[in-house]
Amino acid sequence: MSRDAFQLDGLPPLADYFARSPLISAFGRRPDSVPEDLDLNAISSPFQRRMVKRDLEKQLPAALTKLTDEVVVLDLIDERIRVAESANGLIAVSPEAARAGFRGGSGRQLKIGAPAHKAAWLRAADVMADALHGRTVVLNQAFWATHDDAGGDLREKFDVDTHNRALREMYSHLATILDCHTVEYSPDLLVANSQHRWGLSPFHYVDSFYLHFVERFQALNLS
Repeated sequence: MSRDAFQLDGLPPLADYFARSPLISAFGRRPDSVPEDLDLNAISSPFQRRMVKRDLEKQLPAALTKLTDEVVVLDLIDERIRVAESANGLIAVSPEAARAGFRGGSGRQLKIGAPAHKAAWLRAADVMADALHGRTVVLNQAFWATHDDAGGDLREKFDVDTHNRALREMYSHLATILDCHTVEYSPDLLVANSQHRWGLSPFHYVDSFYLHFVERFQALNLS
Protein backbone atom coordinates (compact mmCIF):
# COMPACT_ATOMS: atom_id res chain seq x y z
CA MET A 1 0.00 0.00 0.00
CA SER A 2 2.71 2.52 0.96
CA ARG A 3 4.77 1.40 -2.04
CA ASP A 4 2.15 2.79 -4.43
CA ALA A 5 2.70 6.27 -3.02
CA PHE A 6 6.41 6.01 -3.74
CA GLN A 7 5.63 5.69 -7.43
CA LEU A 8 4.62 9.36 -7.34
CA ASP A 9 6.86 12.42 -7.55
CA GLY A 10 7.92 14.15 -4.37
CA LEU A 11 9.20 11.27 -2.25
CA PRO A 12 12.75 9.98 -1.80
CA PRO A 13 13.74 6.76 -3.58
CA LEU A 14 13.02 3.48 -1.83
CA ALA A 15 16.12 1.89 -0.36
CA ASP A 16 14.28 -1.42 0.13
CA TYR A 17 10.80 -2.81 0.49
CA PHE A 18 9.45 -5.71 2.53
CA ALA A 19 5.93 -7.00 1.92
CA ARG A 20 3.63 -10.02 2.31
CA SER A 21 5.10 -10.78 5.72
CA PRO A 22 2.91 -9.80 8.70
CA LEU A 23 4.74 -9.00 11.93
CA ILE A 24 3.95 -12.36 13.53
CA SER A 25 5.81 -14.08 10.74
CA ALA A 26 8.51 -11.48 10.05
CA PHE A 27 9.64 -11.46 13.69
CA GLY A 28 8.82 -15.10 14.38
CA ARG A 29 10.89 -18.25 14.39
CA ARG A 30 12.39 -19.34 11.09
CA PRO A 31 11.08 -22.76 9.95
CA ASP A 32 13.57 -25.61 10.21
CA SER A 33 12.89 -26.42 6.57
CA VAL A 34 10.90 -25.22 3.58
CA PRO A 35 7.57 -27.07 3.34
CA GLU A 36 7.60 -29.74 0.66
CA ASP A 37 4.56 -28.20 -1.02
CA LEU A 38 6.18 -24.75 -1.33
CA ASP A 39 8.11 -24.35 -4.58
CA LEU A 40 9.63 -20.88 -4.94
CA ASN A 41 10.42 -21.59 -8.59
CA ALA A 42 6.69 -21.74 -9.25
CA ILE A 43 6.48 -17.97 -8.64
CA SER A 44 7.19 -16.28 -11.97
CA SER A 45 7.57 -12.75 -10.60
CA PRO A 46 11.07 -12.10 -9.19
CA PHE A 47 9.61 -9.54 -6.77
CA GLN A 48 6.96 -11.93 -5.44
CA ARG A 49 9.47 -14.76 -5.19
CA ARG A 50 11.82 -12.50 -3.22
CA MET A 51 9.05 -11.52 -0.81
CA VAL A 52 8.21 -15.15 -0.01
CA LYS A 53 11.89 -16.02 0.38
CA ARG A 54 12.40 -13.11 2.73
CA ASP A 55 9.46 -14.23 4.84
CA LEU A 56 10.74 -17.81 5.01
CA GLU A 57 14.23 -16.68 6.00
CA LYS A 58 13.04 -13.92 8.38
CA GLN A 59 15.29 -11.35 6.74
CA LEU A 60 13.57 -8.23 8.07
CA PRO A 61 15.12 -8.12 11.58
CA ALA A 62 18.65 -8.33 10.16
CA ALA A 63 17.83 -5.66 7.57
CA LEU A 64 16.68 -3.27 10.30
CA THR A 65 19.97 -3.63 12.19
CA LYS A 66 21.85 -2.40 9.11
CA LEU A 67 19.95 0.86 8.83
CA THR A 68 21.85 4.12 9.17
CA ASP A 69 19.90 7.30 8.43
CA GLU A 70 17.07 5.75 6.40
CA VAL A 71 13.45 6.56 7.23
CA VAL A 72 11.30 3.48 7.93
CA VAL A 73 7.72 3.69 6.65
CA LEU A 74 5.53 1.16 8.39
CA ASP A 75 2.04 0.15 7.34
CA LEU A 76 -0.07 -2.75 8.54
CA ILE A 77 -2.07 -3.66 5.45
CA ASP A 78 -0.36 -7.06 5.17
CA GLU A 79 -1.42 -7.95 8.72
CA ARG A 80 -4.51 -9.37 6.98
CA ILE A 81 -2.43 -12.37 5.88
CA ARG A 82 -2.85 -15.45 8.06
CA VAL A 83 0.21 -17.13 9.50
CA ALA A 84 0.79 -20.88 9.71
CA GLU A 85 2.92 -22.86 12.12
CA SER A 86 5.15 -25.13 10.05
CA ALA A 87 8.44 -26.98 10.66
CA ASN A 88 8.82 -25.45 14.14
CA GLY A 89 8.48 -21.97 12.67
CA LEU A 90 6.04 -19.53 11.16
CA ILE A 91 5.17 -18.85 7.52
CA ALA A 92 2.87 -16.22 6.02
CA VAL A 93 0.16 -17.83 3.90
CA SER A 94 0.30 -15.02 1.38
CA PRO A 95 -1.25 -15.20 -2.10
CA GLU A 96 2.29 -15.48 -3.43
CA ALA A 97 3.11 -18.42 -1.14
CA ALA A 98 -0.18 -20.02 -2.21
CA ARG A 99 0.89 -19.69 -5.85
CA ALA A 100 4.02 -21.58 -4.87
CA GLY A 101 1.81 -24.42 -3.60
CA PHE A 102 1.71 -23.61 0.12
CA ARG A 103 -1.69 -23.88 1.77
CA GLY A 104 -0.66 -23.72 5.41
CA GLY A 105 0.04 -27.35 6.17
CA SER A 106 -1.55 -29.16 9.09
CA GLY A 107 -0.31 -26.91 11.91
CA ARG A 108 -2.15 -24.16 13.75
CA GLN A 109 -3.00 -21.03 11.80
CA LEU A 110 -3.25 -17.53 13.20
CA LYS A 111 -5.88 -15.28 11.64
CA ILE A 112 -6.54 -11.62 12.36
CA GLY A 113 -9.35 -11.05 14.85
CA ALA A 114 -8.68 -14.26 16.81
CA PRO A 115 -7.38 -14.04 20.43
CA ALA A 116 -4.32 -16.20 19.64
CA HIS A 117 -3.45 -13.91 16.75
CA LYS A 118 -3.72 -10.82 18.94
CA ALA A 119 -1.43 -12.26 21.62
CA ALA A 120 1.16 -13.33 19.05
CA TRP A 121 0.96 -9.98 17.28
CA LEU A 122 1.56 -8.01 20.49
CA ARG A 123 4.70 -10.05 21.16
CA ALA A 124 5.96 -9.52 17.61
CA ALA A 125 5.21 -5.79 17.73
CA ASP A 126 7.26 -5.41 20.90
CA VAL A 127 10.20 -7.21 19.26
CA MET A 128 9.92 -4.93 16.25
CA ALA A 129 9.81 -1.85 18.48
CA ASP A 130 13.11 -2.88 20.04
CA ALA A 131 14.62 -3.31 16.56
CA LEU A 132 13.41 0.16 15.55
CA HIS A 133 14.66 1.93 18.66
CA GLY A 134 16.51 5.08 17.65
CA ARG A 135 15.30 4.91 14.04
CA THR A 136 13.16 7.48 12.25
CA VAL A 137 9.79 5.80 11.75
CA VAL A 138 6.64 6.95 9.93
CA LEU A 139 3.51 4.99 10.79
CA ASN A 140 1.11 5.04 7.85
CA GLN A 141 -2.24 4.68 9.63
CA ALA A 142 -4.56 3.58 6.85
CA PHE A 143 -7.79 1.69 7.42
CA TRP A 144 -9.70 -0.45 4.95
CA ALA A 145 -12.18 1.41 2.76
CA THR A 146 -15.84 0.59 3.25
CA HIS A 147 -16.84 1.83 -0.23
CA ASP A 148 -15.35 2.32 -3.66
CA ASP A 149 -15.48 5.41 -5.85
CA ALA A 150 -18.51 4.04 -7.69
CA GLY A 151 -20.51 3.80 -4.47
CA GLY A 152 -20.14 0.04 -4.05
CA ASP A 153 -20.23 -1.31 -0.50
CA LEU A 154 -17.06 -3.37 -0.03
CA ARG A 155 -18.38 -4.87 3.20
CA GLU A 156 -20.51 -7.17 1.05
CA LYS A 157 -17.34 -8.86 -0.30
CA PHE A 158 -14.67 -8.19 2.32
CA ASP A 159 -14.55 -8.46 6.12
CA VAL A 160 -13.80 -4.76 6.44
CA ASP A 161 -15.13 -4.24 9.96
CA THR A 162 -13.10 -7.07 11.52
CA HIS A 163 -9.88 -5.83 9.95
CA ASN A 164 -10.49 -2.20 10.87
CA ARG A 165 -11.18 -3.13 14.50
CA ALA A 166 -7.89 -5.02 14.61
CA LEU A 167 -6.02 -2.22 12.84
CA ARG A 168 -7.36 0.34 15.32
CA GLU A 169 -5.96 -1.70 18.23
CA MET A 170 -2.67 -2.28 16.42
CA TYR A 171 -2.11 1.38 15.58
CA SER A 172 -2.94 2.34 19.15
CA HIS A 173 -0.41 -0.13 20.54
CA LEU A 174 2.34 0.95 18.15
CA ALA A 175 1.75 4.60 19.02
CA THR A 176 2.50 3.78 22.66
CA ILE A 177 5.67 1.73 22.07
CA LEU A 178 7.23 3.52 19.09
CA ASP A 179 8.71 7.00 18.93
CA CYS A 180 7.26 7.66 15.50
CA HIS A 181 5.66 10.16 13.18
CA THR A 182 2.17 9.34 11.91
CA VAL A 183 0.18 9.88 8.74
CA GLU A 184 -3.58 9.77 9.24
CA TYR A 185 -6.47 9.91 6.77
CA SER A 186 -9.90 11.50 6.84
CA PRO A 187 -12.83 9.25 5.85
CA ASP A 188 -13.20 10.95 2.46
CA LEU A 189 -9.72 9.69 1.51
CA LEU A 190 -10.39 6.08 2.53
CA VAL A 191 -12.12 5.20 -0.72
CA ALA A 192 -11.24 2.22 -2.92
CA ASN A 193 -10.39 2.78 -6.57
CA SER A 194 -12.70 0.62 -8.65
CA GLN A 195 -10.18 0.84 -11.52
CA HIS A 196 -7.00 0.30 -9.50
CA ARG A 197 -4.22 -1.40 -11.43
CA TRP A 198 -3.99 -4.15 -8.78
CA GLY A 199 -7.74 -4.70 -8.76
CA LEU A 200 -10.60 -3.72 -6.50
CA SER A 201 -9.93 -4.19 -2.79
CA PRO A 202 -10.43 -2.20 0.45
CA PHE A 203 -6.73 -1.27 0.49
CA HIS A 204 -6.28 -0.13 -3.13
CA TYR A 205 -7.25 3.50 -2.84
CA VAL A 206 -8.17 6.47 -5.01
CA ASP A 207 -5.37 8.77 -6.14
CA SER A 208 -6.12 11.44 -3.51
CA PHE A 209 -5.18 8.93 -0.79
CA TYR A 210 -1.64 8.53 -2.13
CA LEU A 211 -1.26 12.25 -2.83
CA HIS A 212 -2.20 12.92 0.79
CA PHE A 213 0.59 10.61 1.95
CA VAL A 214 3.09 12.45 -0.25
CA GLU A 215 2.00 15.81 1.15
CA ARG A 216 2.11 14.66 4.77
CA PHE A 217 5.49 12.95 4.32
CA GLN A 218 6.94 16.11 2.80
CA ALA A 219 5.53 18.15 5.67
CA LEU A 220 7.43 16.01 8.17
CA ASN A 221 10.68 17.36 6.67
CA LEU A 222 12.70 14.28 7.58
CA SER A 223 15.53 14.75 5.09
